[in-house]
Amino acid sequence: MLSQALKKDSKMQVSKTKSSFYRRLYVAYLIDSQIASSVPELMAATGMPRRTAQDTISALADLDIVCDFEQLEGGRNHAGSYPLP
Repeated sequence: MLSQALKKDSKMQVSKTKSSFYRRLYVAYLIDSQIASSVPELMAATGMPRRTAQDTISALADLDIVCDFEQLEGGRNHAGSYPLP
């Protein structure tokens, strides 16, 4: 979704550093607003590959955004979400 918006205006040049920063902010927004608080939900909302979503969540720490996985009680292994405090 973000990458599609950035590609619409081909004259707009965005560095890899900026696009990474924007992607992190976008993912933090999606998690905080509870639009997408798990990797599968992020994949569905953004079209990101699984690994990109996982890496972006991990990289939120570089922006001092604490985002730890919380396992669902009684849920299957790796079922849970990434709530922001």
